[in-house]
Amino acid sequence: MIGTTVEATGLDAGELGAVLAEALHDSPLAEHYEPDGERRREVLELKFGAVVADWLTEPPLPAVRAWLTPCRSAAAVWTHADYRPEPVEELETARWVADQIGPFGAARYERAVALAEEREPDLPHHRLRALATVPHRRRSGLASVVLEPGLRWCDEGGTPAYLWTAGDEVLPFYRVHGFDVLWTQPVAGGLRLHGLWRDPVVDGVRIPRSRGRSPQS
Repeated sequence: MIGTTVEATGLDAGELGAVLAEALHDSPLAEHYEPDGERRREVLELKFGAVVADWLTEPPLPAVRAWLTPCRSAAAVWTHADYRPEPVEELETARWVADQIGPFGAARYERAVALAEEREPDLPHHRLRALATVPHRRRSGLASVVLEPGLRWCDEGGTPAYLWTAGDEVLPFYRVHGFDVLWTQPVAGGLRLHGLWRDPVVDGVRIPRSRGRSPQS
C-alpha cells in the first residue's frame, strides 16, 4: 500500500538486503565498478545480504534505522549521528570487494568511496546510506514514502540529514525533499559523486546548521 512503511528489524535483514540488491543493480556506482550485469547482481546480493544483517543485528542500536514499504519494493537505510565504523570494518569491506570483483573493480570502488568519505561534514548528522526502489515500481512515489520516516526522525531530533550519491539524475528528487548539493566530485569514467545536505525542519521552520568543514566542490 502506497503511503505506509514498516521499520525493519533483524528479522527483515534478508528481505531488506534483497530489495537493495535488486533496486541498486543498475545504479551508476554499481555499473561503475562492475560492468558485467550478471556478475554485478551476484555481488550486490552478497554485499547487501551481509552488510544489512550486520547493521540490523549487531549492537549498539540504534546505530541503524531502516524502513520498508509493506510490498517490499522500496527501502531506506540510515545510520545514526553517533555511528562511527571502526577502521577495521572499512578494511574488511575493501578486502571483501576485492575478492568479489577483482582488483580493477575494487580499485574503482575504493577510490569513489574514499573521495566521498573524506568530504563528509564534521557536524553530527543522520546519514542516509541507501534509498532504493525496485525497477518495476519506480516513479510510483514509493521512494518518497520510504524516505519520509527518516526525515521525520531527523526533524524530531533537530538533526541534519546527509548522503552521498552517484550520478546527476537523482538530484531533482532530493531537492524536492529539502536537500542541497554540498559538494560534487568527478571520478573516472565520467561519473560524478554528490554530497547532499538537509537542515532539519522544526515547527515548520528550517533550522540552518553549520556544516563544519566545507569540502571543495
